[in-house]
Amino acid sequence: MSEYIWKRSIYKGGRMGVILEAGYQTVSNRPVDKTIKITEKIYFKPMLLPYPKSEFLDDEEIKYFCAGLRLISKSLSEEVQEGFYLWIGLQSISFSECYIQIEDFTGAALLWASETFNIPIPDVDVYSDSWKGEFLL
Repeated sequence: MSEYIWKRSIYKGGRMGVILEAGYQTVSNRPVDKTIKITEKIYFKPMLLPYPKSEFLDDEEIKYFCAGLRLISKSLSEEVQEGFYLWIGLQSISFSECYIQIEDFTGAALLWASETFNIPIPDVDVYSDSWKGEFLL
């Protein structure tokens, strides 16, 4: 099994900035431990270090982070050779809790993937639901 290749990324969007370090490895086997399936070829695993090296992400925040990976998954899949799988791990993340906009986790994942694999960020349709006070992707 190959080692993770770690990359730091700084996302500035909305009112919140996100600093994260995530990594990837290309392997010939599917994961057998607790991972989140992004596509048939791409899997995500939160590997967050304990505080203060990283903030904790709850299930909803992880869901939005994975949404960013799903939005760019077509381009990511093209980076994976036939017969291999891409494992992505999130090691650390920090942000100002007083300005959390959950959609910024999606943007942070998109930016990390774009910078790490040198692929363009896809156009994303975003809709505002004023009744719920949230954005929909």
